[in-house]
Amino acid sequence: MQNSLTQTIYLESYVESTLFLPTELQRLLSIIKSLDVRCLELKAALSFHTTHLLALPPQHTAAAAAASGGAAPNPAASEYATLMQRVEVDQQLLAQFAEEKVQLAQQAHDLLETHALDLERTLENFEADLRLEPSDYGGGSVLGGDG
Repeated sequence: MQNSLTQTIYLESYVESTLFLPTELQRLLSIIKSLDVRCLELKAALSFHTTHLLALPPQHTAAAAAASGGAAPNPAASEYATLMQRVEVDQQLLAQFAEEKVQLAQQAHDLLETHALDLERTLENFEADLRLEPSDYGGGSVLGGDG
């Protein structure tokens, strides 16, 4: 009866330690998913702005505006500068989102790794307890090895 109680304690202890695991993983994966959606929207905007920027005639570039000798501001050059700034900001945001996704994925990996190591330790402790009283369990290794 003591061995059955020991088995139950190990099992209950491990199950309790993993109760929050699915919720925490779901939270991390949901954040990654929302970042993915934002990245897709941002990539579409970036593609649109880049295409529009590249379609502008050369006289609309900032270099052409500067070459005009500081004459009256050219609305097309202003459009070029605005689009260029949007492209740069979008690229920075994409890089930031990518960093955040990597950090979240690392957190999820660490969480799973921690629980896997806890399971390994729990199984090792459980197996050691079983070796102390082999007569009740047939004496073999719980994990199927020779220990």
